[in-house]
Amino acid sequence: MIINDAARTAALLSGDADIIDQISTSDLERARHDSRFHVAEATSLRVMCITLDGTREQPVPLLAAANGEALDHNPLADPRMRQALAMAIDRRQLVECVMKGAALATTQFMPSDTYSYIPNRPVPAADPAAARRLLAEAGYPRGFQLTLIGWNDRYMNDSRVVQAVGQMWTRIGARTTVEAQPYTTFIGRATRREAPAALLTWDNSTGEVSVLLNSVLRAPNRARGNGVANRLLYSNPAMDALIAAAEVEMDDAKREDLLHRASTIALDGRILVPLYLQNALWAMRSGITYEARMDERNDPMAVGPLHADASARLQAVEDEIEIGVGDLRRRHALLRLVPAMHPVQG
Repeated sequence: MIINDAARTAALLSGDADIIDQISTSDLERARHDSRFHVAEATSLRVMCITLDGTREQPVPLLAAANGEALDHNPLADPRMRQALAMAIDRRQLVECVMKGAALATTQFMPSDTYSYIPNRPVPAADPAAARRLLAEAGYPRGFQLTLIGWNDRYMNDSRVVQAVGQMWTRIGARTTVEAQPYTTFIGRATRREAPAALLTWDNSTGEVSVLLNSVLRAPNRARGNGVANRLLYSNPAMDALIAAAEVEMDDAKREDLLHRASTIALDGRILVPLYLQNALWAMRSGITYEARMDERNDPMAVGPLHADASARLQAVEDEIEIGVGDLRRRHALLRLVPAMHPVQG
């Protein structure tokens, strides 16, 4: 394991490693445009979210009125407050400026073309003005103060993401203090609910949304294994009933409809606010190939030689793709290479 981003990239550049995963976004464009290397990437099943603790009774740690005075209630219990914070987040800016294009903005838990993805749920533009109006409508025309916690050593640009979200919230009057810490410190604080807002990530590695719903949002039930990662002790009986029905439904279409309805309840409640789906990334020397996996897993047996004709086609496609072109176009272009890269399978 090479856990330091710079050291991992250095190992590839020096020839000590033939292929690396989780290449940092600061090195991504260099690898994409250096003829000695190429990059395999795909939108992963990992969704990055913010939790908003609207279920806790007062006092809520690190949450106060605009002037710093203690509050006699939890502002985040009001759906309008959670909606205002969600509306203030510019997801496209997070993807373009913080993630350098290595993510896909989203307002749901699954990527498109996967089972249980909700169609017709677009990513809206940030609306700070409407967010400020909602704060005023909820009784906070001068805003309030809160702390957002996250980690700084686990996933791509994690600390930069929480800093960016904190700035977006501060602009609408929700003055935000950001604390990014090592994950081992963060996870204890998040589990003890020591802050009203926290970063959360979940890898839907089964390829559908039921695990996230059951583990992160379903009412905790130790005997049945429900809600094992439900930090906020969130409970919505209507959503729980839909999840339970989906567990025993054998018809794929009916089960997917149940999961759509359960996900919609959770998303509309904004206890858990999705930001983006992280890209799964690998960088490798030009003579080998690896097909990017949505589940982010490394499969050494799938690394193989890149044949000369495929290598030439890969370079031609990469030459066509300019800096700043959308992730979707890049994926579509690279998908054309799969048969050439994998002649045994093709």
